[in-house]
Amino acid sequence: MGAAVSPEGCKQDCCSDTLESGVYAIEENGSTPYSLASPSVTPGEEDKAPASPKDMGTLSPRAAVVAESQWQPQTSSGSCDLQPEQEPDSPVSPGLRADAVRIDREYDFYDPTTRELKVKEARRMLTPRSFDSFSRQTSSDSSASSGGSGSVILPCGRRPSVNSEWSNTTFERGESNRHKESVTRWAVFTAKKMYRSDKKIRAKARSASKEPPQPVRGTKLAVQQANVVVSRMCRLARRIAVQEGEDILDSEWEDPGVLTELFTEDYVDTLMILANGVRRVLELQPPLAQVSVPCRVFGDVHGQLRDLLLLFSAFGGPGIGDQSQVSFVFNGDFVDRGSHQVEVVGLLFALKLAFPDRVWLIRGNHEERTMNERYGFRKESNRSLGKEFGPRIFHLVHKAFNQLPLAAIIANQILVLHGGIGDGKWSLGDVLFVKRPLDDDGIYDPKNKWIFNLLWSDPIVDTAEDGAQGVSDIFGVHPSARASDAVQFGWDVTQTFLAKNGLSLLVRSHQCKRGGTGFDVMHEGTLIGVFSARDYENHCNDGAALFITKAPQGARGRAADTLLVRPQVLRSLTKVERSGSVDVACFLK
Repeated sequence: MGAAVSPEGCKQDCCSDTLESGVYAIEENGSTPYSLASPSVTPGEEDKAPASPKDMGTLSPRAAVVAESQWQPQTSSGSCDLQPEQEPDSPVSPGLRADAVRIDREYDFYDPTTRELKVKEARRMLTPRSFDSFSRQTSSDSSASSGGSGSVILPCGRRPSVNSEWSNTTFERGESNRHKESVTRWAVFTAKKMYRSDKKIRAKARSASKEPPQPVRGTKLAVQQANVVVSRMCRLARRIAVQEGEDILDSEWEDPGVLTELFTEDYVDTLMILANGVRRVLELQPPLAQVSVPCRVFGDVHGQLRDLLLLFSAFGGPGIGDQSQVSFVFNGDFVDRGSHQVEVVGLLFALKLAFPDRVWLIRGNHEERTMNERYGFRKESNRSLGKEFGPRIFHLVHKAFNQLPLAAIIANQILVLHGGIGDGKWSLGDVLFVKRPLDDDGIYDPKNKWIFNLLWSDPIVDTAEDGAQGVSDIFGVHPSARASDAVQFGWDVTQTFLAKNGLSLLVRSHQCKRGGTGFDVMHEGTLIGVFSARDYENHCNDGAALFITKAPQGARGRAADTLLVRPQVLRSLTKVERSGSVDVACFLK
């Protein structure tokens, strides 16, 4: 095996780094949802197109968009010159449009205690870096040049780099942030051109997504059992949401009959059939899932069955309510640490079998044998199923885990994966050609470091050295405390990767924000995290899911295929709100 995960890194919460709480705002005026790509340009706002990448940083954000749309680099006689765009009729990916994806400025909020569903303002809860950061950087540069406090000082004496910590292009501390931003903008501009010329990988992805569903042999019995489990799940969800009078934590929900209620008296046989059946279905589906909209994305569940069923009841789940056209993505970390791990993984397998083309299970860092032996799933399997059958089902479940896809693409615009993009030096085509089954040895193989970071890497938080929210002074890729091969990546890496692959938004999980709302927007609005297990490890956090659908046609000038992302939040039971803030006691547990 390659570099193993250090116990010290895992003690820092290997599946969910604790982040500090903060106050966020999508936009100041609150007039329209926040755009995840560059703002649209209206006539009269165009400035002179830049003559070099360095000049890109001197333009206003809107002018930079115009520059990207009018110019492209062309190599001639060994030099790179800027020439007018010569592809007026070439199709443009939705992910390259300014209005491809937007975040709704409101989110749904369900309180199980009062059983009330409310709508809240999201603009006060989110903090993407806004595109007016150029003005802030300009003022910082002025103070830095005059010897003021605006100079850039990074923690631990680290020097940021563009694209990678191994890059030869580094910036000394105290150098102009505007230059770093200009290089990043130029990297995004170049990456978009690279995407438009990369036709082979896109053709492969399109052909994979257009392949008709293949019948899976030997799964008839498994599908029948799955339908029975789904029917029983609906009754259990209804009982939890309506009949139970008091809301309780999943860890306090001690109902010994849940396993039997979901999987019948023969629950051991049912779980074995489900594990074998779902493995055969996953074998025939690509490692990069293609998902249609409308779609609902769930984050880490970690065996908290009650929270998952409450989310289903409040906002809709497979087989519950009018959800026949909705796809569902479960973004990894189904097990470990929670009180109902066997029930959760069995239910998700049943949902995948019952709705093979609408339910998608994405692999996380806890869908791996070593992690499950260390953080509870193996022990929980033996406790729930006995020492005779527990190891057998544990083995069958992991044979299915080794076939899970590593990522999903929603409507060709949004990439969903569990951890992050690592150093960003890979493409969607690389995911399509990952060989499965992918076991522990394959994940930890030094040659597959990029795969390891799909499950383990984290974005650098949008917080400046001075504690200001919404701005990050750290660029590039840096080591992570999680493991020796894990990394953290800056907003410049995120934006360049998305542009290179023709995408608009990255959705990830893997981190629980202490006292948070279950979702968090970062990196200038190009990355959003979602975490579904509420009150996880005493973090006093809400649980959340993301509902993604097409925006109403013609609404506020949006294109017909613009996607709208709306968070849906399940209220924390232990969070105490006082004047709009979280009780300090939540942070001291």
